[in-house]
Amino acid sequence: MYHVTSYPTDAPRGVILSSFFKELRRRNVFRVAGVYAVVGWLLAQAGTLLEGALGMPGWFDTVVVSLLLLGLPVALIFAWAFEMTPEGVKLSTQVPVDQSITNKTGRKLDYAIIAGLALVVVAVVADRFIGDDAAAPQSAAVIGTTPSASFPDNTIAVLPFVDMSPESDQEYFADGISEELLNVLAKVNTLQVAGRTSSFAFKNDNRDLREIGKLLKVAHLLEGSVRKSGDKVRITAQLIRADNGYHMWSDTFDGDLTDIFALQDQVANAIFVELKDHLPIGDVEVGTIAAPRANVDAYELFLRARELIHQVGGQSGYEQARDLLDEAIALDPDYAPALAWRAYVEFSLADAWGDESGKPLKEALPDVKAYADRAVAADPDSADAYFALGNYETARYLNEGVGQVDDVIATFRKAVALRPNFPQAQNALAQILSAKGEHEEAIAVLEDVLEHDPGHREANENYLNVMIDAGRFDEAEAALERWMAVRPDPTQKQLYQAYLLIEQGRTAEGLATAEKIEVADEQSKRYRELLIRWAHYDLGDTAWASANSGTVTDKAYLALLSDNPDAALALVEGDGGEPLRSNPHSVITAYNRFLDAAGEYDKIIQYYDETIKTPEAAIAEVDACGCGGMDYLVKAMQNTGHKDADKVLALWGDMASRKAVIYSRSYSFHRLEAERALLHDDTARAIQSFGKAMDFGWRSYPFAVGAVEFKNLPDNEGVKAAQARMLSIINEQRALAKMEPLPGGEG
Repeated sequence: MYHVTSYPTDAPRGVILSSFFKELRRRNVFRVAGVYAVVGWLLAQAGTLLEGALGMPGWFDTVVVSLLLLGLPVALIFAWAFEMTPEGVKLSTQVPVDQSITNKTGRKLDYAIIAGLALVVVAVVADRFIGDDAAAPQSAAVIGTTPSASFPDNTIAVLPFVDMSPESDQEYFADGISEELLNVLAKVNTLQVAGRTSSFAFKNDNRDLREIGKLLKVAHLLEGSVRKSGDKVRITAQLIRADNGYHMWSDTFDGDLTDIFALQDQVANAIFVELKDHLPIGDVEVGTIAAPRANVDAYELFLRARELIHQVGGQSGYEQARDLLDEAIALDPDYAPALAWRAYVEFSLADAWGDESGKPLKEALPDVKAYADRAVAADPDSADAYFALGNYETARYLNEGVGQVDDVIATFRKAVALRPNFPQAQNALAQILSAKGEHEEAIAVLEDVLEHDPGHREANENYLNVMIDAGRFDEAEAALERWMAVRPDPTQKQLYQAYLLIEQGRTAEGLATAEKIEVADEQSKRYRELLIRWAHYDLGDTAWASANSGTVTDKAYLALLSDNPDAALALVEGDGGEPLRSNPHSVITAYNRFLDAAGEYDKIIQYYDETIKTPEAAIAEVDACGCGGMDYLVKAMQNTGHKDADKVLALWGDMASRKAVIYSRSYSFHRLEAERALLHDDTARAIQSFGKAMDFGWRSYPFAVGAVEFKNLPDNEGVKAAQARMLSIINEQRALAKMEPLPGGEG
């Protein structure tokens, strides 16, 4: 007998409904609805989690819920019309009542409902207590103790957000979002935010987050993704404990590209709220964080230009960036960041020393000034604008040489005050502080940059150059290792290793290292060639120098090595030697060398009287680099009886006293001290200083053989002994380089 439900048409309505609901229960329709509801809720939660974790479109969770709702009536109809039997699924009307197993099926569905409800309870409790209060063990650790033994609670790095766009063509946009978040968080003076260069070094890097935290010296990491589709943008961000990799917080933000700046503000302030809840950053008001506004298309062009500046660089990168910035400025003439970086690009494309490799700086100055002024006018509180203005002032200092250094320092200080975490401006400030002779502060500024941004290329290069020039080789090697740990670059590392070896007097090793380096880019190629040239000159390899003298300057130095000062001077006074005569710094430190060798003291004095004019201005030109040059000027003054001779020599002594603290292990410092002693007629002290210079790595073929540059050395046994020692050292290095010894120094 098959069970077919039918109701007499004259039956009371209550009887009909009662029988209908009884049949619904018998066929487990209510139980199926319960199971479907529980499983559907769990699936909806899973959809929401997957959407955030995988950076899926904002409509993904809506589609999941909609499909589940559409599936409910289908499931109920299926439960009514069909029944599970030992032989499989059959229509309910075809199953005899005495063979129906709906009771057994119902018990199984009851168990499924109970298990599903248990999972719901677990999920709700986890979200309520684990997700909020704590990250209980997580945030408790953050609030009460330092997450890492060495990194303060209020330290954070913003890692580059991942581009999750459908075409994967919005990397520059994702980087722009990351950088804006970094910039706005850096405005909170109680937060210590790792610099962009170091944070972005980990783009596409699968290193463990704990390792990244240690390298960046931060307790927290902010990472996320950006998905851009048409005018829609989705930003997912998550805050992570760096010491254990645990997620403290995550959220997803949807918005329109037409209001991307408001979305940036929303994300930054949401992150800031979370940080306030967990980190000791004081009572800074929420809602004060704001990203700069601009035309959206101009903003995108600016981001692409900045990516070229940061990631490509060089003439090609700067020229492409220039074109994009011009487009951005055409769309938004008052967008300060675009104007500021346009000034920077114009400055970078010019050649500071005016040779044929770029637009002469003097010609570029008006454009640099115009863009910088427009940036400041557009936003007087823009750090980028004052960075641009500082570049203009630097350009004036390089081009005009006298009286501009304080303006440059003041401008870069203002840029850093407006944005304390601004490594480009800090690096530029350190350079110009060195130019004024404020070497200790310059080193302190560079160390501060590298503390927050250990991968910053320019700051690392400047710091390494200072440490190497100061003879602080152990510190230089440690700094190089730290830099390479954050931003591995085998070519750059080998170049600096070769430089270190040469400066330590291990010339043969340095030469061998440089010759083995494989370089791809032009900048590294030029640097490698320079190192090889230095090494051959130090080794007295005149045959190599003669065969490889390409530039006018190279040929002029070779003429000096060949004791032909008149030919050397003729070369640098021709068209190709204009860079050596272009400004006071190059005249004092380079051009005067050839005038001195040729005995042209009157020309040295004429330039001093007409252009430099004061002892203080002369000292300022050599204080920047610890370069030689003062000996040529003082010698000319002494030989012509110039009234400023004693004053210049005294100021040189004052400068040397200041530098002795930092440069006591520098061979260049002791070599210049020997020159200064000779001008004081103190031969004994000169010999002692020459000896110290050799101890610290000085290698000089011209000194060893008494070339024309050293024609005024006293005819003294101590001087001759120093020269013999230099020749012996050079021959030791020549032997290591498999070269024949120079005559007179074999023993």
